[in-house]
Amino acid sequence: MTTAVHRIIEERAAARPDAAAIIDGARALTYRELNQSANTLARRLSGSGLTRGALALVRMPRSSDLAIVLLAVL
Repeated sequence: MTTAVHRIIEERAAARPDAAAIIDGARALTYRELNQSANTLARRLSGSGLTRGALALVRMPRSSDLAIVLLAVL
């Protein structure tokens, strides 16, 4: 059985919230920060009308912000 990546991040945030999840140059995010940021953005997207099954186009350079956006869309 496969587990969706956003569920894995949530599990890691619960088990090891202060562990490093992403290191992007000088910026480092813990699993807690990554999960909270993605959840905050997901709520904003949902509040703006993005619904389950809708198409979301994301075009950004590779970065920790891209990871947050992709997790929020999931």
